[in-house]
Amino acid sequence: MITNFLDGKEIDSFFIEEKNININDFNKKYYLKDYNINPDLIETNKIQDLIDYISDNGGGLLVIDGIYKTGALYFKDKVSLYLKKDSKIIASENINDYPLCFTRIEGESGLYYPALLNFIGVNTIQIFGEGIIDGNGSSHWKSFWNRFKWNKNAKNKDEQRPRLIFISNSNNVTIDGISLINSPFWNIHIYKSEYIKVLNTNIFSPEVPIKAPSTDGVDVDYCKYVLIKNNTFDVNDDAISLKGGKGPYADKDFHNGINEYIIIENNTFKFCHSCLTLGSESIHNKDIIFKDFISLESNNILWCKIRPDTPQIYENILIDNGKGYSKALIYIRPWTQYYDLKGRKDLPINICRNIKISNVNLKCDNYFKITKSNQYILKDFEFDNLNIDCLISGFDSNIVDNIKINNVIVNEKYKDLENKLEEVKKRFKEEHIKSVSKYKNPVIVVSNTYKGIWLEHVYDSIMYGNLTDDFSIAKSTINLFLDLANDKGQIPCFIKDDGSIGFSQIQECVSFARLGFIVYEKTNDLELLKKLYDKSIKYVDFLYKYRMTMNKGLVEMFVGYDTGHDNSGRLDGMKYKGYYSINNERIDSSIKPDDNPIIAVDLNCNLYMTLNTIKEMAIILNDSKNILKYDKLQRELKRNLFNVCFDEEDSFFYDVDINGKRKYKSSSIFSLFIERVLDKDKDKELIDKIYNKYIKNPNEFWTNYPFPSMSISDKSFKEHKKPNSWGYYSQALIALRCSLWMDYYGYKKDYDELLYKWLDKFIEYYYDMPFGQELDPITGECSGCSLNYSTSIILFLYAIRRLKLLQSHDIIPTF
Repeated sequence: MITNFLDGKEIDSFFIEEKNININDFNKKYYLKDYNINPDLIETNKIQDLIDYISDNGGGLLVIDGIYKTGALYFKDKVSLYLKKDSKIIASENINDYPLCFTRIEGESGLYYPALLNFIGVNTIQIFGEGIIDGNGSSHWKSFWNRFKWNKNAKNKDEQRPRLIFISNSNNVTIDGISLINSPFWNIHIYKSEYIKVLNTNIFSPEVPIKAPSTDGVDVDYCKYVLIKNNTFDVNDDAISLKGGKGPYADKDFHNGINEYIIIENNTFKFCHSCLTLGSESIHNKDIIFKDFISLESNNILWCKIRPDTPQIYENILIDNGKGYSKALIYIRPWTQYYDLKGRKDLPINICRNIKISNVNLKCDNYFKITKSNQYILKDFEFDNLNIDCLISGFDSNIVDNIKINNVIVNEKYKDLENKLEEVKKRFKEEHIKSVSKYKNPVIVVSNTYKGIWLEHVYDSIMYGNLTDDFSIAKSTINLFLDLANDKGQIPCFIKDDGSIGFSQIQECVSFARLGFIVYEKTNDLELLKKLYDKSIKYVDFLYKYRMTMNKGLVEMFVGYDTGHDNSGRLDGMKYKGYYSINNERIDSSIKPDDNPIIAVDLNCNLYMTLNTIKEMAIILNDSKNILKYDKLQRELKRNLFNVCFDEEDSFFYDVDINGKRKYKSSSIFSLFIERVLDKDKDKELIDKIYNKYIKNPNEFWTNYPFPSMSISDKSFKEHKKPNSWGYYSQALIALRCSLWMDYYGYKKDYDELLYKWLDKFIEYYYDMPFGQELDPITGECSGCSLNYSTSIILFLYAIRRLKLLQSHDIIPTF
């Protein structure tokens, strides 16, 4: 049992006493429904009048017993607030309902918007019950992100939005039992106050589908004696943040000050950037106890944000008795957001000292995530009785002056990852970066099994460019395919080392025009853009002329290899599951074989993005005629795809032949996301339905090792377990292509989880079957097909980079 703060001061009885707040403790109760407040209107003034009346008549309890929407309210001394079960206070989304006032926000005192509920200069009041305070923040979140799209230099306060609860210059205030949801900004902000309790409270703001920006759970700002206990946090920023002022002269401003004697105990942390954050708008945090915690999916347990433009001291911090999962146990680095010295030259160096972490059992990615810097001093750390199961330790005793380690067990999963990284980079350069046949410029050769370059692998070169910041390989790849397009406009499906060039199937898989356009954006090569524009138009003409024989306005699959889905159940019944040949000679892809064609969902998604890319190129090249033409074609294609392939009852898109829908649940559904056929806003309901019903469903595509190339519930799934199978295995190509859509649609956490699973297997099979192209979706077993596969190696490198698994967190695997 902890009886003292780290400075030796005995823990005050305030932190130990427990008293249940009961509505019957209040002699005077004022029920909102009795005062002619219309729940269908925003009647802020009437509610405020009632609060003033209660205060003027000796105080009492305001009871919320319904659902009411309001703007900013100011509570007075002796006026407490009770929210009955199923009751709700909803914040007005109109910022005009929050008149500007002198307040405190982001470490500064000045003119800004008040909170929804303001408790300023009050003493001995309670905010309690089982009801909800709903910040109604979605319009603010959308506006925030739109503002940042328009102005990358915009700041948090530029988006005008209220907090939920602001307690200022007050004493003996308790928040107990309520729920706070959907805050536009911070949830609970406590400033310059003492003896404050936040108990048994549930605080939620979403990370998906719209990130709720800067929605901290509790912000403690220049306070003393604060207890935060038995709460649950699930917020899209820091759960608990200790603030107190910012800027080079913050230590000289009377509005700013120290946080001290704060206990945070027995809380549960779901998603949050950090369970406990010191800073960044903070000058002195001292004697903080954070104990008895459970972390489920936080990014950090303790995050010390140290601002080089603000004098800061963080000291006497105790983290004790916790368990669960977090990406990092402790994270320290310079925090330079909005950095501005304002001319001050005598800024003292910042200090973080006497940090003790004890009795923690944690699974994490990187437990010691601390960056060495000459901008601060780290000293007197103690780690005691830790059991850490991590991917990367990151531990470096040289970073901290005087660090004590006692009974620390670290099971480091990726101990030699950095060595493996260097080996892989060397091998990749030697075995994969080379010219093909007579063509001199280097490209990425797929593997020893596939000796050449395939159209479906062009994205490898784009990702290689992203990893190395060198797009010369991607540029030569795009140029090679463009230069070898045939007279009919078809882009070749492969270029082999033996000199053969393939036109027997489409096998595009990701819009080639889009990938070429990415290379243009990275290189600003206008000649490449012009060539890509011309060839893309010819390729589209090829598809419309030769590959729409059913008169549905949709691209058809003639042979199985058209989609690159070898050995897939979706090909069942096709005569030519590979390519069309006569007398063992491959026949040109423009010629329809003696078999019924199949409208393929993925081929049409590729075309959709190609039409969009041509439209974007036409805008750059000022070709106004084609802007309209390809915009019309794109809209028509989407309409046709929905009309012909979409099954409303199943909420799935199926291939279609002359007999109707072919109900195979193939990974072609991912192409709707990869090629952004589904609009994030207009198609949101359908996106959520497909994602939750199929993609994130463990009985469909979200298997132990996602994503299988065919849903595991599909009737054909088990029949196609054979090497190089797009009817069973989870393919590295699918996993890598997820980088094109999962972040974009708001599924970043899921993609990170997928990458960890693949990375685990790459490490497991590193010596026996390195970098195979596919994994068993149930067991994770490598099939052994196409080892040292370029896509798998790129996926391995990308996962390390994205998940920041090395001590140099932003490492670029240069070659």
